[in-house]
Amino acid sequence: MSKKKDTVGIHFQMDKITSDTLQKEAEKTGRSKRQEAAIRLADHVARFSSVNDYEYIER
Repeated sequence: MSKKKDTVGIHFQMDKITSDTLQKEAEKTGRSKRQEAAIRLADHVARFSSVNDYEYIER
């Protein structure tokens, strides 16, 4: 019997500045870049229930 996973994987692209910043922050905390991104994404989603209320800024 297979064990049900509580997570899903996603793939997306980001600009170099964001990627570099994420890498630096991951190194500070001792986490992988993937772990850091997952934590930050979960935090953002919890804080901002609707992005329709915010203007998207294209870099």
